[in-house]
Amino acid sequence: MSRARRILHVAPEGLPFSKTGGLADVIGGLLPELAAAGLEVAVALPAYRPWIEGAPEPRHTGRHVVGNGGAPSAHRFEVLEAQVGPVRYLLLDQPAFFERAGLYADAAGREFGDNWLRYASFAAAAGELAAQEGFDLVHGHDWQAALVPVYESARQTRPAGTRRFATFLTIHNLAYQGAFPAAVWPALGLPPDWFGPEGLEFYGQVNYLKGGILHAQALGTVSPTYAREILTVEHGAGLEGVLGQRRGALHGILNGVDYAEWDPRTDRHIAERYGPEDLAGKAACKADLQRELGLLRDPRAPLAGIVSRIVEQKGWPVLLGAAAPFVARGMQLAVLGAGEARYEEGVRLLARAFPGSIAVRFGMDPALAHRIEAGADMFLMPSRFEPCGLNQMYSLRYGTVPVVRQTGGLADTVMDASDPAEGTGFVFQDYSAQALGCALDRAVASFGTPAWRALQRRGMLRDFSWRRAAAAYAEVYRSLVPSQTGDGPPGSGSGRDGASAAGERDRPRRGVPRNVLSLALAILTLAVTLTCSDSPRGQGADESAGSGGQAERGGTAVFGIYEEPDGFNEFVKVSDMANQICDHMLFMSLIRYDADLRYTPYLASSWELAENGSSVTFHLRPDVRWGDGTPVRAGDVLFTYRTALVEAVAYPQRAYFRMVRAAEELDSLTVRFDFTGPHAEPLDPFTQWSVMPRHLLEDVPAAGMTSAPFNRAPVGNGPFRLASWKANQSLVFVPNPDFPADLGGPALLDRLVFRVIPEQTTLITELRGGGVDLTRGVPPQEARAIDAAPDLRVVEYDDRSFVYIAWNTRDALFSDPRVRLALSLAIDREQLVEALLYGYGKVAVSYVLPEVAPWAVDPDLEPLPYAPDSARALLAAAGWSDHDGDGVLDRDGRPFRFTVATNKGNDLREDIAVILQSDLRKVGVQAVPQLVEWTVFLGQINDKKFQAYVSSWVYDSFKLDPSDVFHSRAIEGKYNRSSYANPAADSLMDLALATPDRDAARPLWYRFQRIVRDEAPYTFLYYDRERVGVNERLKATEMDARGYLVNAARWWIPSGQRRF
Repeated sequence: MSRARRILHVAPEGLPFSKTGGLADVIGGLLPELAAAGLEVAVALPAYRPWIEGAPEPRHTGRHVVGNGGAPSAHRFEVLEAQVGPVRYLLLDQPAFFERAGLYADAAGREFGDNWLRYASFAAAAGELAAQEGFDLVHGHDWQAALVPVYESARQTRPAGTRRFATFLTIHNLAYQGAFPAAVWPALGLPPDWFGPEGLEFYGQVNYLKGGILHAQALGTVSPTYAREILTVEHGAGLEGVLGQRRGALHGILNGVDYAEWDPRTDRHIAERYGPEDLAGKAACKADLQRELGLLRDPRAPLAGIVSRIVEQKGWPVLLGAAAPFVARGMQLAVLGAGEARYEEGVRLLARAFPGSIAVRFGMDPALAHRIEAGADMFLMPSRFEPCGLNQMYSLRYGTVPVVRQTGGLADTVMDASDPAEGTGFVFQDYSAQALGCALDRAVASFGTPAWRALQRRGMLRDFSWRRAAAAYAEVYRSLVPSQTGDGPPGSGSGRDGASAAGERDRPRRGVPRNVLSLALAILTLAVTLTCSDSPRGQGADESAGSGGQAERGGTAVFGIYEEPDGFNEFVKVSDMANQICDHMLFMSLIRYDADLRYTPYLASSWELAENGSSVTFHLRPDVRWGDGTPVRAGDVLFTYRTALVEAVAYPQRAYFRMVRAAEELDSLTVRFDFTGPHAEPLDPFTQWSVMPRHLLEDVPAAGMTSAPFNRAPVGNGPFRLASWKANQSLVFVPNPDFPADLGGPALLDRLVFRVIPEQTTLITELRGGGVDLTRGVPPQEARAIDAAPDLRVVEYDDRSFVYIAWNTRDALFSDPRVRLALSLAIDREQLVEALLYGYGKVAVSYVLPEVAPWAVDPDLEPLPYAPDSARALLAAAGWSDHDGDGVLDRDGRPFRFTVATNKGNDLREDIAVILQSDLRKVGVQAVPQLVEWTVFLGQINDKKFQAYVSSWVYDSFKLDPSDVFHSRAIEGKYNRSSYANPAADSLMDLALATPDRDAARPLWYRFQRIVRDEAPYTFLYYDRERVGVNERLKATEMDARGYLVNAARWWIPSGQRRF
């Protein structure tokens, strides 16, 4: 007679004992249905204390289990037991691990530092328990249980009385992988050779989930669509290569709903019960919710509910960007949730802007969640990704029409209203405020109509019960565990299946980079400017190739930017974006650089430089006009120069005029600048500042220049004009029809739109989805995947910046040049560039950048090598030895220990500080990373209150002048932060800067570079490369060190590929 298959679930949480998220609901809802399907079901959970209130008290069995091998075996777990309905709960009790204030993190949200050991031990012990009790199959959930199949594979033999079991692993959210430092590996008790690219190693870390993926006999996700999505680069979180190898073992099984808890016909939490046959009670629930939350009592106002974690994954950047215009038109929002402070603050600001229309309750309130589901008219879920999602299924049962993004389980459960027979909600595809806005437009238009009521009733009749999911799981179990007639082995034992991580090294190391959101920008968005598609999939026009390679006029391109510019006025602009737009789109400088960094005419058609270098005379073009028709004349040039020197104006680039003694208008088209004396690169400053219109700005008080209306409504003379500026949302530029033809004429595009999307992940998603045509700052870990996409490319160019470490030479640790040189030699910069920049960069040599002054770069000067042995010898020569044997060098009783500061929130610099710490440890030097808020960090380094710091330097021009950074006379200034002083270097700088002839100055700069490299006041780490993601339909996007908008006037789109 066959016996029931015995299944042990292993999970880090589960109702009724513990819960932080949806996994606990899965355990509480799925397992009783599995038992009802004829399976013998138990679950192993950590014995967290205290239990959830109302949970049954488990009994002590007196039994203990331990893990196998390594440190986990040192931890004994007592087995506690409780019976909850048909399910047997086995709680593994180890107070050192599980008697804490939180499950995975403390009250401040900081993950426990020993999570690697807690869940390795738990997984090992759960596997031992399964073997001892003779379970046929262990079904693990998420990374905390992912080592169960790994340990099972590692067991070569079984003690008497134990048996092998089959293994199944469900991935509830691939973003959480259980990745820990490589140093933990020896303690896990696994074969040493399993820590490698073909095993559990994942870019230098131990990855528990990867191990489970490789070793489990079968894999599951919580929806069919998510099972497909995680095989892609966009959703694979770096593991898509590994998952692709196991594609045949992957099952997508949709989660279910506990209708005993979530049904408006029986819900004890709501004001009035109702069902699909009679929706009258829903109106009473809406009025009750409006009253409870302080919303205006208006039955005609569409009320949208949101119950979610307030985090980026749940679509909060999109929600914050789209909500305001709809609330302004009468929609109400009821929000319940908690999460990241930046998004919570955004919701607060939005609620304050619309009192009576938006209500927010932070935290989790289960009863209120029920009332929102019952009282809301629609439910919003614009998730960036959603493995399954439960609230959309709750909403369907409650007649609350879901508005969802087409991803993961949302795509599997909500059918778009465009299908008159099957539609249950409103579905959109692109992860953008625009796409959500279009879906809300459709929903609001349908609200209150017969079609709306049909959507409600169809949704309420859909069945997403756990019974359906249990049947699907039971089928997988049957395939893994043949019907049993005794206690023999359950089919084929678990083991390594040879799944390879081939291609993994080409994948990004992080799924979602950390980013800083500018909330004010997202919140104040007032309208979605681009057109909506009637299709729920957001399909655009045909993007087939247009007219060959011949440039065409017309079309709209969209540039995604993080934040809007600070204003278009030469006297006050600071941001890089404002500088680029002013320099290349709106205004004209007297002369400019070409692609080979040669001076070429622009506003000035010609010029003469005095033979003795004492002056330069410019002759202006007669055909250039301001946007209001006024001719541009020498008086405008003189006005710009003189206004820039006014102290109260506080022009940020006054240094451009440091060598100018006087300026004179010789006639209306001629102006001369007299210099203080001969000097290097006398023409460079005249490429860097834009001429401003005197007739529009001369009456603006100097102190009022920063707030002049002109700054946001400029009148320029470049190839573009600013047509509109919607604060914190978009800027639209159109061609200037009067721009001279021999300078290229008006811009080719009909419109160049700059969309403000203040979050990097969202920007990349918009680029991939076609919502924007280009965006800057593509993360290096994303660049290869974007460049490989058929409709995208990455434009790379060397920019005018380098990243460096500055050593404070006033500190006794760094006063000796030998020590600074030793520290530079101890840092493996080649590896740093490869590991952090994925090759998008190159090791720096000196302060003289090839992109700024190629003529002055010493071709024979090599970057300092990685030479730790030489570093140790130099340190020893400077008196540093490990006298006390603690692994840290010391001298005169002082250990070589220091802090290296950088600004908090800059992931790349934080990673550099960690690598620096690791490399220097190898030569006996202890560097301690110090992360500081930007404003504090800037104050510290400007005041020279640091030991060492990591930062970057960006040239604002192409003139080579390092005197502010390395000259001894600048020590008391702002920029010689290392307090470096070398008389030979001072003399070389002074002489080179007074030498107009490049050939004569070149050998002086060569000698200067060698001194600075070898004395190392800075350790030059790498030269950066800019990465711009561009849609293939946008042509002629040449970019270089001059900037990313240098050729914007020549961008064009083939007529057959225009979408907007």
